[in-house]
Amino acid sequence: MKEKEEQKDMELTIGIPVYKNVDTLNTALKSIATQKNKEVDCKVIISEDFSTNEIHQQIVQLLEKWTNLQIEYYFNKPALGMSGNWNHCIQLASTGYVALLHDDDFLYSNYLDEVAKVMKSKLRFDVLFWDNDEWADGKKVRRDYHGIKRVYDNLKKGKIKKYKSGDYFFGGLEGKTLPTCGTLYKRDGFEEYEQKYGYSVDEIYAEKLCKKKKIYFYNKTVAVHTYRTETNLSSTYKVKRSFVLEREEHRQSMSNQSWIFRFCNKYLHDGMKLDSMYPWQDCLFPEYMVTKKILNEKKMFNIIKRIYIYSQVFSYKNMKIKNREKCK
Repeated sequence: MKEKEEQKDMELTIGIPVYKNVDTLNTALKSIATQKNKEVDCKVIISEDFSTNEIHQQIVQLLEKWTNLQIEYYFNKPALGMSGNWNHCIQLASTGYVALLHDDDFLYSNYLDEVAKVMKSKLRFDVLFWDNDEWADGKKVRRDYHGIKRVYDNLKKGKIKKYKSGDYFFGGLEGKTLPTCGTLYKRDGFEEYEQKYGYSVDEIYAEKLCKKKKIYFYNKTVAVHTYRTETNLSSTYKVKRSFVLEREEHRQSMSNQSWIFRFCNKYLHDGMKLDSMYPWQDCLFPEYMVTKKILNEKKMFNIIKRIYIYSQVFSYKNMKIKNREKCK
């Protein structure tokens, strides 16, 4: 293999969609600059959505300090919006692979090591999601699993699986489709995020795309998703209610994909909705009357959901690394 071809394979652009955050953007950039891997030629694209002139100037001044990074800076006025800016970052890249990192998230030092493994593997993917840690108000959110949950979690660690519609329908990868925690995209043939899907745009994007492209989840923890509870949109009842309604609508549209989806939507519909809104049912839908029949539907759906999720552990495989000839 020629040296030029090898280098092209090992190029990556990390796109950072920016809106308002200055201090956390500095942390995100630092997490890129301190990566130990030197195999991957890493470039950075900053795409700032305009908020205020003061914040814009602060971001410009901050970027002037990061001379050790290959940074391309773009300023969007008027603002493109959340998913519009995600698309913009990916479209601007000239490398074969692109990753997204939000301005208030950051990467662990192993990120480029894992990216290099993927690039050297036999895997052919269009989108690759990773596991990520969650930090709320500066503290790591603990995952204390017990019993079968712990066994399931340990069996899939460090392994990869192809994303399926059932993973969305039953919540098997809930919270693992964040585009802004280092998600990898193949630049060629990239399909845009559609803003019409509202707050659930990332999960619905993954479900719709997995039917025609190769979408994977790699259970390696490579990044941190951070938020502050008092300012996090997902913590508001309005947004949580939207999540429930958007998921309900999209699940209904999936009915023609399989008999189990049709069965659940037809006979367990109210129980599925109650399952989605738990434990905020009284706050999100105070008008929703919970009957014994609905509670039984919820129990039945939970049984089916757990059977599906735990059976998926057999879909997780070890990453296969391809042996490459040394470049002369």
